[in-house]
Amino acid sequence: MSTAAIARLRSIVIRFDDYKKDLYVYMREHLRRMSNMISELDEMDYELTDKQEVNVVIHSLPND
Repeated sequence: MSTAAIARLRSIVIRFDDYKKDLYVYMREHLRRMSNMISELDEMDYELTDKQEVNVVIHSLPND
């Protein structure tokens, strides 16, 4: 994997891990955005388990 690909992968992983739902974004849109990030990771051959995906989605939700 090239240095540029590694940097892109790292960027997507960080964005995915840190992504938080905005209070004014509908849940459908929030899940679509997360699904797009998961697809990007899949395209880069970065596999997430179902458990990892669920944990990140749960942690992306507001506490309120």
